Amino acid sequence: MRRVTVLAVLLIVVVIGVAASNARAQDDPAPTATAVDPAAQAAALLEEINSVQSLETLPPYILLVAQRTVPGAQFSGFQWDLSDNLRPLYELQGMQDNKQLEIGIFMDGSINRINRTITMSDVPVDVIGMLDKYVRDFEVSNVTEATLASGVHRFEFAGRSGGINLAVEIADSASQIRIVELQ
Repeated sequence: MRRVTVLAVLLIVVVIGVAASNARAQDDPAPTATAVDPAAQAAALLEEINSVQSLETLPPYILLVAQRTVPGAQFSGFQWDLSDNLRPLYELQGMQDNKQLEIGIFMDGSINRINRTITMSDVPVDVIGMLDKYVRDFEVSNVTEATLASGVHRFEFAGRSGGINLAVEIADSASQIRIVELQ
């Protein structure tokens, strides 16, 4: 009997709410349609995706995951990004031990990767040897140490060779290399 009473009260509340909503809708003038420019919407969305956003707009659990994953890091903002398999993620930027840091965290709180900007002196000799062997006269402009969630560890180099902008990824074991021309 109690269950029937509760259901009846809920039904009455819903009916009153719908009636009040309809009354307000009749009092308000009809909404005017505004022209929507799809190109402008796409441009605004792209601008938001590509800009660094404040940590205040970041879900608190994402910042907590980042702080626990990289203790002592100071995060300054984040951007939206896509993983290699096109899953959306938060890419937090910050500093740790006076080095730039990025950590990619999926929306479910799992880690995608951690990138640290390093110097050539931090790169193992075997990795430098592989770089010299496969990419001649490579002028390195940026070196990043990447640790993937899978445990794979690699070094990523950006620079130029023969007037061509390249990105080079080498496994920390110096057993695999990937070279990509940048546009």
